[in-house]
This record gives sequence, C-alpha cells and structure tokens, in this order.
Amino acid sequence: MDEYVFISYASSDGQVFARRLYADLVAQNIRVWFDQESIPPGSDWDREIDKGLQSSKAVLLLLTPGSVLSHQVKSEWNNALNRYQPLIPLLVKECEIPRTISVFNYLDFRSEYEKNFSALLSRLKALDSEHPKYLLQILNAYESAQSEARDPSRFSSKIETIKQRISQWNEGINDQRTRIAVGIEQQKGILTSDQQKFNRLVTVGQRPTQLTELFKDRSHQRAQIIQLLSDEKVRLLSVIARGGMGKTALVAKVLSDIEKNHESLDSIGNIHGIVYLSVRNAGFSLESIFLNVAKLFEPTVATSLNAVWESTKLSIEEKVENLIEVLGKHKVIVFIDNIEDVLDSTGHVRDPELRAFFNTALHDLRNSKIITTSRNTLNLSPELAAFERRIFIQEGLPTPDGVQLLRDLDPNGSYGIASSTDEKIAELVALGHGIPRALEVMVAILANDPFMDIDTLQSEFVHHENTVHELVAENYRKLDENSQRVIEAIAVYKKPLSILAIDYLLEPFFPGLNVPQILRQLAQIRVIDIDRITKTIYLHPIDSDFAYHQIPNPPSAHEQAYCLRNLENRAADYYSSFHKAVPWSHLDDVQSYLDAYEHRIKASEYDKAAVLLGEIANFLAFQGHVFRLERMLKSIETDLKSDESRAAFHYCSGLVRMVLGPLEAAITNLEKAHKTAAPHTAVHYNSLKHLGDAYRYSGQLNEAVKHLEHALELVVDFEDKIQILMNLSMTYTSLWDIAAAIRCAENAVEQSIKSDNIVTLAKAHNALAVAYVAARKDRAAIEHGLKSLEYYKAYNEQGGRAVNGATFMLQLLGMCYLELGNTETAFEYFETALTNTLEFDLPRVRGFVLFNTAVAHLIAGQLPKAIEAARQAQKLFTDLGIQYVDVSHLVKAVSSRIEGDTLAEANEWLRCAHETIKTPDLFNPLFFAELARKTAEKIGNADLMSEAQRFVDEFRKKLVTV
Repeated sequence: MDEYVFISYASSDGQVFARRLYADLVAQNIRVWFDQESIPPGSDWDREIDKGLQSSKAVLLLLTPGSVLSHQVKSEWNNALNRYQPLIPLLVKECEIPRTISVFNYLDFRSEYEKNFSALLSRLKALDSEHPKYLLQILNAYESAQSEARDPSRFSSKIETIKQRISQWNEGINDQRTRIAVGIEQQKGILTSDQQKFNRLVTVGQRPTQLTELFKDRSHQRAQIIQLLSDEKVRLLSVIARGGMGKTALVAKVLSDIEKNHESLDSIGNIHGIVYLSVRNAGFSLESIFLNVAKLFEPTVATSLNAVWESTKLSIEEKVENLIEVLGKHKVIVFIDNIEDVLDSTGHVRDPELRAFFNTALHDLRNSKIITTSRNTLNLSPELAAFERRIFIQEGLPTPDGVQLLRDLDPNGSYGIASSTDEKIAELVALGHGIPRALEVMVAILANDPFMDIDTLQSEFVHHENTVHELVAENYRKLDENSQRVIEAIAVYKKPLSILAIDYLLEPFFPGLNVPQILRQLAQIRVIDIDRITKTIYLHPIDSDFAYHQIPNPPSAHEQAYCLRNLENRAADYYSSFHKAVPWSHLDDVQSYLDAYEHRIKASEYDKAAVLLGEIANFLAFQGHVFRLERMLKSIETDLKSDESRAAFHYCSGLVRMVLGPLEAAITNLEKAHKTAAPHTAVHYNSLKHLGDAYRYSGQLNEAVKHLEHALELVVDFEDKIQILMNLSMTYTSLWDIAAAIRCAENAVEQSIKSDNIVTLAKAHNALAVAYVAARKDRAAIEHGLKSLEYYKAYNEQGGRAVNGATFMLQLLGMCYLELGNTETAFEYFETALTNTLEFDLPRVRGFVLFNTAVAHLIAGQLPKAIEAARQAQKLFTDLGIQYVDVSHLVKAVSSRIEGDTLAEANEWLRCAHETIKTPDLFNPLFFAELARKTAEKIGNADLMSEAQRFVDEFRKKLVTV
C-alpha cells in the first residue's frame, strides 16, 4: 500500500495497544501513520495529524473508555467520515460504543488478539474490493446521526453525496464487468490472422510498437542495416546495445520502412516476407521459429515445413537443415528480439535446439537473413563468426536529435519543454546521456507530476550508472496507485495485449477500476505504447521487468490478495476463457491452453498445470507436437499433490511413449493414469481407450479387446465411439474373429451414417475395409476403402487433419489391388502412402507400407528392392518397440531365393505366413503359405509341404463363417 493506515487512539488508555498494533502492522509491510512515530519533533501536532488523515487509506479506531470521551479521537473519526474513508473500529476495552460508530462492523480485540489481527489484515488487503461496504456503513452512520439531529437538513448534502458515490462505484463495477463479458465474447468471435500484407510482402508476428513516428536519427545505422541486408556474405546481423538505447526501435523502424517501400529498395531485392519473433514472449523456441516461418508460405510449403518439425524420426539437425533449405530458396528476414535472454554468461546459446539453428543457419543459409537485438554478443566459432556482422550502439542520440525528440514528446507544451530554451533541454539530454528510453521516461515524469519542472528534475535526479533503470523507478514511484497496478498487469502478461486482458486481470482485486481511462492517460504521458491498428498495449521491456518485480510476492497469501501468484493464476484464467472446442487442427487452436499453462507454472500451480496439459495432450502427441509435450512435462514432473494431477501426468507420459516408444513404457504410464484417475473423468476414460490401442500395437490382442470393450461401455463422445469400434474391429481382425470384426465395423458405419459426420464415416468405412481384407473379400474392401478415402479427402479439404487414417487406406487399397494381380495400381497406392508417411511423420504406418511394398517388389521380380524395403520396415518396427511382427523373415526369404538356398527359402516363407497372420495391416498370409508349399515342392520336402498345407487349411477355416 502506498497510502497510510491511520491509528486513532486515546493516549490515556490505548497507547500500549496502539504501539503493539503499529509494530505488528509494520512487520506485515503495511505503511502505518502512528503519531509517536510519524510526527517529527517540534512539528505542529494538529497540522501533522491532519496531514496524516489526508494521506490515510483507512482509519483504525481503537475503542476504549478514553477514546469514546476524547474530543481529539472524535475529531479524527469525524474527519474520516467527512472524507468517506473506510473506518475500522477495534474494540480494545469494554466501553459504550457511540451510536454513529455502532453501524460499523468492529473487531473485538478484548480477547484472541492473533485471530482478530489476522481478520484485520484480511480487511486491509481487501479495502479496494470492499469499498462499497464501507460507503454503505458511512451512509448508515450519517443517517443515524441525521435521525438524532435537531436540524436533520444539515446532513442531507452529505448523505446525497455518499449515495452518488455508491451509485458511481456500482456503475463502475457494472461497466467493468460488462466490458469484460462483452470483450470476451467479441474476442471469441474474432478470427485473427498473423499475416499482414504491404503490397506482396508478407509479415508474420507483431512488429514491436515502440518505434512510431517519433523515431530520431540513427541514420548511419539505418543505412548500415540496409547495406548489410543486401550483402550476400552476411547471414546474421546483430544489433547490440545496453538497455534503453533503442536497438529494437532501430531495427523495427528499418523493417517498417522495408514493409512499406520494399519494391523501391533495389539493393535488397524482392523480399518474400518478414517474421517478427521476441524471446520475451512465452514459448520462444526452435518450434516457434519453424511454425512462424511456415506461415509465410503457401499451403504446400507450409504443410511440408510443419511435417518436418512434427517428424519423430528426423534429428534436430536434419529438421534445421530442411528449414534452412526453404529459407535459402526465398528472401526472408527473421527478426529475433532480445536474444540475450537465451544466452548463458559466456554468450553461448543455452538451448541445444536453438544452438543447432544458429550454427546451421550461419553455415548454410543463403538469400534469407537473421537479425537479432541483444545486450550481449553471441559467442561464435571463428568459422561461423565470418558470416555475422555486428552494429554496436554505444552512444545516445546526438544532442540536436535528443532535443527534438523531447520537444516532439511535448507537442502541446504541457510539460514545460516547449517553452524552454534549446540549451535548457540540451541539459536534460545530457542528463539522460541521450538514451531514447531515458528521454521518454523523463517526459513521463514531467507529465505525471504537475509539481515537477525541468529544473527540479535536474536537481533531484543524480547521475547513475544505470540511467534508464533509475528513471524508470522514479517514474513508477510518481504514478498513482491505480496506474501502478495497470502497469504491473501489463508486466504479468509479458507480451503485447489487449485492454480486455488488463481489465480481466485486475477486476477481482480492484472492482470498478476504469482501465481504459488509465491506459489513455498512460499513453498520453508516454509510459506505454498503443498500436492503433492491432489495438494492443506494449510496455517497454525495461519498464516491464521493473514493474513485475514490484508486485508483492509473499511466500503465502490469501487467494484474494493482490500478489504475484494470484495475478499469474488470474492471467491463466483469462486465457482459459478462450479455449476452443475440439476438433483442433493447428497449434493456434490450443494456444490459449499453452498460454494458460505458462502462467500456471509461473504461479507454481503445478497440479493445475498438469490437469490443463492433460486436456490437450492427445492433440499434442498425435498432431506432431510430441516433443513440445515432452518438454512441458519436465516442468511438472515433481511436486504433484493431487490424484487428478498425477493421473494427468501419467496420461501425458503414456501418450509421449506411445509416439516415441517404447510401448512397454506407454502401457505402464497409461495403467497408472487409469488407476489413479477418478472414475468417469476424461483421463480415466482416455487412458483406458489408449491402453487398448497400446496393447493392440504391442500385439497383446486379448488385453486390447478387454480395454477397448470397457472403453466402449464408458464412451460418451460420438466420434470417440466410432474410433473405438474401428479399433475393436481391427483387433478382432488380428485375432481372426472376422465375424466379430465385421459386426463392429458395420455398427460403426451404421452409427456414422445417422450422424452424417464426415470424419466418422471415413473411420467407419476404414474399419470395414480392413475386416473385408482379412476376410479375403478384396472387391468389397476396395469399395469401402475408396469410400473411406473420399470422406477423408473431404474432411481434410474442410481444414481437418486425418492423414493417419487416409494413409492407412492408401496402403490397404494397394494390398487389395496387389491381391487382385494389379501390381501397377498397387505400386501407385503404396508410393502415395509412403509420401504421406514421410510428410506427416507416420512411422508405424510407414513400416506396414514398406513391408507390403517389399511384397509388391517380390511379385514384380525386383528382389534387391524387396530386400531394401523389408529392411527399412524392420528397422522402423524395432525403433518403435513393435515386437509382434518380425520382418527379418521376409528379408531372409528373399535373400535365400537370390542365393539359391531353396530349403531355407521355403522355411522363411512359412515363417512369414505365421508373422503376417498377426495383423491385417500386412499382406495375405495365404500368399506366403502357398509360396512355402510351392517352394518346398521343388525340392520334394514332404514335411514342409504338409506343414504349409495345414496352415492353408486352418486359415481357410477361419474364413468359412464370414
């Protein structure tokens, strides 16, 4: 609190209690006005008391027999009533409470001091939010006094004023709540785009807003940047300066000019686009570079880049190489602001992924450029340093430009600058060393304090080594309390934000606060910048860092107290207001979850963060962001207290292992999640459903059926039901219960037709096609496979993402045509499927397609190609931990044929038959059994012929019931 809490007491019998109360309040970092400590010796006593009352935020009235009779104490509480200040009576000793005071809720300190002191602290911390209650109590006090007065009319004006204040307060609260409610609904309905176009140039991200029309000088550096951007030898341009020198503004000014005039800048050439990134924004990583660069390009390039990032098989180095290759084909500027935040004390990039990006970019980047701003230099090897150029800003603005900037910041002469001489203003420039941010803050101080003039500012401000920081601190101290709270709110978000975000953040702590008006005032005095186009508020990083550290951060605090933890939680609540319903197609669809997660982590709310992560884990794991999910898990892997959060953590871990392997770890984590989660919750159900999939993938088919059938009993979501029926159908197919498989698939088709849902129709026909393949009804399988593929295509054209199912269908159709003897068409489907598995990173599907492609090569007589494809399939299955299919037998069989070892070949074909019967995703087991019988027949091996025939007969029996 910046205002005082005034202690009113009678020295005759309340002094001891008053001193104890004073000491305890001060120990809680509460500013207290207490006459014995606050009045300087020799001062006018009455005048100092009056000044204390004027600066007080609340009056603590100590009720004792002496204070009730004291004219001084009565004068003090009357003064509080006249100023409409909150009055909190504390009953210290038994006494007759005056009728006027009796309307206030007092705290009884006659016993249980600690309990009542805690209650007092709660009241003091809630003064702002509880202000209407105090106004009502003051109104009651006046109405009580009016009812006893000989001349009631003399209270009328006071009563009317209080009623107006109550009405205004309520209107302010209602206005604020309406602004927030309407703003949230409007925000939900806005379809935002990161791309802005100036002619043909595309931009992604938000250009820093603190450059504006007042940018001064730096003409030499601006020309230098333009020249270096046109230099083919330069791949990285680093602009380096201490805080406040305007390095971000310099680069942003140049890029702004390029956006508007790029077609006339012949030296730079035809720039395709600019990407604006800031390390200070939550989530900055190699992933954010990838995803934002992808937004510059048409869908085919963007999809390809996203697929590269989503790949679980490519190394970070390989991914970066792909990104640099794309950037090398276009002229793109990637601007990374405040890069010092990712450097260690020696100037090396801490994060290994980002380090790989810079190393590869400097080594191989052509055409495109990277620009960074930093307070520190990037430590590079001599080889890579040859491709970097550095621009150091060591001096502030020249005096004439500094003078002109100060004059421009006071266009109406409101702050005394316009009427001052150039010589006097030049002294201010010298005081701030010409540092642009220092000059801006000087004007903010003058604008913020009507009693401050240029001479006073010069005399009061002592030169400091860190000029900007000291000026920022001074300016902050001169802001009124409400403005400080708004600045702190902006600092909590740590990125450009809307008025709505600030309003929402502060509403529980300061109801009725007129945030839009305060922001206008702060913009007028140059404390903040407002982007008129995007209507977002920007706070300079130096101001943001300072303000953030001014927010109270006690080890523990009441949930309604104004403190850092509660603000971070409230910010998370804000982002939670914008959660989109499934289905999600892009990372942008879950951005509100990611933002909320970051603020929960900052609030040390790890349990809430874990639960939040569990809600989007399925999307992150299976839509190409599994590494992000894995990184996020590391922030919450300890200190989880609730079963709900632990279940969510195990669920997320299980999904990561399902994608990255090994499957045993996936099963273990999903089992833990299912056992820990409360029944009928999303995690309880989802972990059960994915357990069925994990068991199926690992070849434990009976366990898969058990879990999938249980999940089917619990399922609520319609699309989920279709998916489970589909997975159950394929599990039954693998168990060769074909009749059950077809029943499940037909049920899925029937259910999906009723809903007319494209994606469920695609999945249902997918399952039925797989069942018919196993039943050796290839034409029926093709019919349903083509229908499935048609629905998948329509879904993807609508913005959906179902590449996994569509790719399965492509490879299944290839199997069907191969079975029908149409090898050429089979190869076409397999090749398209293989392209999809690479583009969208589907390693398990790729393994099946490679196996079936190897069979196609075998049938076509292309034996070396068959061996190569089979070996690739085996490696993929081994890497993924899929042990129920041993592809090595196919490799050995083909190798034996090439070597002329017919007996070994026949044995391996029979083993292939036993392997392929385990899953319908691999080519017909009958094909391999017949191949084994025919090969054994060549050498007259009756035992092997008989064994192969038994396999054929038993297999055909499985199909009789279909």
